[in-house]
Amino acid sequence: MEQEKPELHRQQDGKDELNLAEFPLSAIADRLDPKQKSMVFEDRVWDRNRGEMVTRQLLITAAEEYGLPTALDDEVILGLVQLSRMRGFADRHVSFTRYQLIQLLGWRDESKSYQRIEKSLNRWIGVTLYYQNAWWDREGQCWVDEKFHLLDNVTLYDREKYSHRNRAQTPLPISSFTWNEVVFRSFRAGNLKSLDFDFFKRLEGAVAKRLYRFLDKRFFHRPRWEFHLQELCWEHVGLARSYDAANLKRKLRPAIEELERHEFIRPASDTERFRKVSSGEWRVLFERAGRGAAKVAAPPSDTNALCQALIDRGVTRSTALEMVETFPKERIQHQLEVFDWLLSRKDARLARNPA
Repeated sequence: MEQEKPELHRQQDGKDELNLAEFPLSAIADRLDPKQKSMVFEDRVWDRNRGEMVTRQLLITAAEEYGLPTALDDEVILGLVQLSRMRGFADRHVSFTRYQLIQLLGWRDESKSYQRIEKSLNRWIGVTLYYQNAWWDREGQCWVDEKFHLLDNVTLYDREKYSHRNRAQTPLPISSFTWNEVVFRSFRAGNLKSLDFDFFKRLEGAVAKRLYRFLDKRFFHRPRWEFHLQELCWEHVGLARSYDAANLKRKLRPAIEELERHEFIRPASDTERFRKVSSGEWRVLFERAGRGAAKVAAPPSDTNALCQALIDRGVTRSTALEMVETFPKERIQHQLEVFDWLLSRKDARLARNPA
């Protein structure tokens, strides 16, 4: 071993960096086409600073030799975040042993795991992240462009190569990694959320793990969310864009069932979970499990009328709540006026899909 077995802390009070929880950093699969050297994830959100919708995009590129990160590589990065948390995010240079990281991740203590750790770290050194309007700068309170590697350098010591030092009773050298300044600055700025890391490790499916991290971040704001199915699966979970709505639901169901079994989200029937909006377009609903989670929080009194106006025009309550929390009331009022104008002209578009 690289050194004696360390005493590991319980990880219910783990941490996740908010930017890293928003978009996938890896493919959801364990194997990728070696010819594929890049991935792109993007969505559109309301930017309050600019007063307009903006496109956020994350482009991930890989080194020729090691390729793009997979689901296991994403777990390794999350494990490194926990190692830094255990040291209070005091320094971007972190000493560790592969044995410690393997124990933290819950992997088997065998040669294959040590090799997998090294392969993953080699891969991350070669991965470049290009955030466009997609990296939240907590200090500046705005979306910014950032281009960086997550890790600046990694030093690994082979336990066999240095085993002779045991005979000489000389301490084995310890491995280390150094975070890039961008992500470490985000750690120090407090752009972090609590994460039940033990719960994360109990999840079996890669889709369930990715969905858990994303939903756990969103549930901080409110216990009930409704997403466009395609956007959630393609841009925030990382499922293949070649999947149509039927296949996306099929791929998502096992993850949903796993999160239901672990009582993270409230169980729901298929008809309640998935709602068809128009041809080929679906929405998917999630509600956090637990006491009071089944109740949809009432909007503040000054938005009650606006929320009800949307519901009266065919928008579901959950979507209406999401809209009044996301968009300025002036923008929503303008759209209501447009709706009423189209209604007075008996516009055919309202007959097809009023909401």
